Amino acid sequence: MAKKSKSALLPLLAFAVLAVLGGLVVQKVKTGRAAVSGNVASPLDDKAKEWIEEVVTTPRPPATELP
Repeated sequence: MAKKSKSALLPLLAFAVLAVLGGLVVQKVKTGRAAVSGNVASPLDDKAKEWIEEVVTTPRPPATELP
């Protein structure tokens, strides 16, 4: 009987998938730790800061006036 040649494609594909999933897990853990410690995951630009300031300072109508 002839010896079957083993393909290296499947182990390489499995390694690539595990590497990507591992990277996603590491990113998720880092984001979770940053959120718990109170750090923002990404810096806010000036436009976002202005929008947040506007939303916070704009008075809302009373609940009885809402449609």
